[in-house]
Amino acid sequence: MNTGPRLILLHGGVGTGAAETMVARARLAAARVTAEAARAGGFASVVLATDDESVGKGEHYAVDHDVPGTAFSLRKRVLGLVG
Repeated sequence: MNTGPRLILLHGGVGTGAAETMVARARLAAARVTAEAARAGGFASVVLATDDESVGKGEHYAVDHDVPGTAFSLRKRVLGLVG
């Protein structure tokens, strides 16, 4: 079990157009850099919560995929990640 703070990154709701795809790739790249910096800075773990099934585990973070077909609730999602 990890002791120490956990950073939770939320990623989702991306459109399907070319511009949205480009922004999503940039956000995921930023998440990777942020996760690496967080781990180096003392965070015990980093979790990337996403609705994007194509996102896989990274070197410095774990991935928690949304349950398909379930209505999104930010409150429930965050409570599920910290609970």
